Amino acid sequence: MFGRIVDWVLALLALVAIFVTGAWAVYSSENGAESLEKTLQTQATQVLRENGYDWAEVTLDGQHAVLSGQSPGDGAGKGAIETLSDSGVLGGAFAGPITALTDKVVAGAPISPYIWSVEKTRAGRFIFTGYAPDRATIEALIEDAEAMAPGEVENLLRVGNGQPRGDWFATAHMGLQELESFEYGKVDFIDSTLRIEGLALSPEYRSRIQNGLAGLDENFTFESDIRGAGLWSASLSAGMLTLDGTIASENERADILQLVQNNFEGPVVDQMTVRAHDHARWLSGVQAIMPHFLRFRSGFVTFAPEEEGYRVSGEATGSTLAFLREDTSGSLGFPVNIDVVSVEDDVAEIAGLDFSTDTLVACQAGFGAVLSANRVNFQSGSASIDRSSGSTLDKLMSVARRCEGLVFEIGGHTDSQGDRAANISLSRKRAQAVADYMTSRGIAVDQIDAIGFGPDVPIGPNDTANGRAANRRIEFKVVEGG
Repeated sequence: MFGRIVDWVLALLALVAIFVTGAWAVYSSENGAESLEKTLQTQATQVLRENGYDWAEVTLDGQHAVLSGQSPGDGAGKGAIETLSDSGVLGGAFAGPITALTDKVVAGAPISPYIWSVEKTRAGRFIFTGYAPDRATIEALIEDAEAMAPGEVENLLRVGNGQPRGDWFATAHMGLQELESFEYGKVDFIDSTLRIEGLALSPEYRSRIQNGLAGLDENFTFESDIRGAGLWSASLSAGMLTLDGTIASENERADILQLVQNNFEGPVVDQMTVRAHDHARWLSGVQAIMPHFLRFRSGFVTFAPEEEGYRVSGEATGSTLAFLREDTSGSLGFPVNIDVVSVEDDVAEIAGLDFSTDTLVACQAGFGAVLSANRVNFQSGSASIDRSSGSTLDKLMSVARRCEGLVFEIGGHTDSQGDRAANISLSRKRAQAVADYMTSRGIAVDQIDAIGFGPDVPIGPNDTANGRAANRRIEFKVVEGG
């Protein structure tokens, strides 16, 4: 028996000797050591990328690694290390190619607003977007959704810092569970507010949920927008439009479908049925609402003439929401109730700018980048902003919201055609129109000055069409507040 133990010990020592000899052989060659480092770094990087840690960077000195980067969520550095360990890349002196690791991960900037969303489509699919505190939380939420809709879950969640104080997971889970009572709907968890909207056929459920959400964490507030079926509806989800309910004639169907074709490029499901009704003017509201609604990220329009008229809810950019309110402010025969969350699109022009270090420099660069790639257009000879400028206005607002405490001088410029005094007046009115739009969207009045320069500061020759077009512009200059 003792002899066998000695044999096992000798065999183990032989393996260790082989390992040490192999390592010495590699590192006795400069090219061999360099090659091994590159191989290990490539292998570790690939493992991290495949598991969602694309923010992490691995550098090697021999078989010793350094993990660095800005962690987008709580525990993300620890999770990256565990992933490397589970893959076999990281181990002890004899357990893995990387024998030691130094953790130099730092926390990334908190995300604001902190948004988590889950949508239940008409087909019963669940689509998750936004952020969650860590990968374990994401996996738990997805697992719960898959129990409700096996094989019908799309996960677009990312790990991110910035979740509000309180039991974030329990509150998100509570919202997810409520979707079981909906035909279709959506839960938005924005900072400390949990909001549920959608179509629920049960009057009892609608009555209960309107009184609040039992057991909600005291750190959070609850909002709801729960609808019954209504007479007619449109829903926009995952890039697909569904039209449902009752129309009075095939002519109405043709009018609605033509309106959609003119304003929407995605797939359309027509589930409308023809049945006579007495609401002759109802289509005017659809014609006013739908061109804007079709630019929403997602949402619902319902027409319930016996209850509240038209109801519009969902997510839209600030300019889309502003134009919708403008076009539905007149008489449409029925009330229009708008309950829309304003959201920002990603602004590629400001990617990479650090607004936390030198805010003034970043803000000036941000406004400049947006306006060099986009224009604020006006109706000819007028200070009325053209609707084609909606995307530009949204991008300018995205920059402005990152520049708290700074003052923006908005300068209006014209070409040299016509009377100079009239041009200065027009340029000032155009600059003021942009300022008015921004203050209507939440920027403080004392943060903005509107100035009209007319033709006095050209950037192109006024004797060419292209030069004159370049001179007709809006510019931002950022200065210290106070």
